[in-house]
Amino acid sequence: MNSYRWLFNSCQYPIRPSDKAKKFDLQVNTHLTVIKKGQFFEFLAVKPNGSLLSKAELKVQFNKVIQLAGPIKTPFPVEALTTEHRDTWQMREEL
Repeated sequence: MNSYRWLFNSCQYPIRPSDKAKKFDLQVNTHLTVIKKGQFFEFLAVKPNGSLLSKAELKVQFNKVIQLAGPIKTPFPVEALTTEHRDTWQMREEL
């Protein structure tokens, strides 16, 4: 599956008419940031030998995030900003 390589160390910039994808160096960008219930969590996603965490190791980290986030959602969910339609989100660059 070609899209798997874009899951890590990459982002997508909304640009009309088509988004622009960018890859980042795995050796430089070694952490994963997760937003859960309005809180930001970061953990090391690359092992000392340079390989990515396995699915099982990622699952352990995600379960820790779920546990640490707790049952209460923050009143100001900053992650909601990224749920806007891509064209609307892109227009913020023109403001």
